Amino acid sequence: MELHGAGLLRKFDEKGMRWLIGSQLFLMACIFAYTYFWLNHVSVAEIKASLKGISPDQLDQFREVVKEQNLTPDEALRQLKLLFCGAVAFGTLIYQGGMSIYYSRRRAAVAAALHEGN
Repeated sequence: MELHGAGLLRKFDEKGMRWLIGSQLFLMACIFAYTYFWLNHVSVAEIKASLKGISPDQLDQFREVVKEQNLTPDEALRQLKLLFCGAVAFGTLIYQGGMSIYYSRRRAAVAAALHEGN
């Protein structure tokens, strides 16, 4: 979508800015949907299964930290899952949201430049 918008702008078509803004919002919605899915459909058992490749030293460190925090391993993994998904969603909100605002604020300047170049 973003490449299509850039292509339209190269052809002096103002609709390209809508595509640039829309691409950021669409990507943000997709990532939010992914994090929602991950939070609600990926179980702790699946996370444990994916950790089979971790070295014994790293597992021991994880167990020590979990023990210090008075958590069970399952509770710790749930909290890590929540932290990971929250960080991804927050980062997406800041970056893709910021890019859509950036593109929105530049609409008038881009339109003026397109009319000059045309």
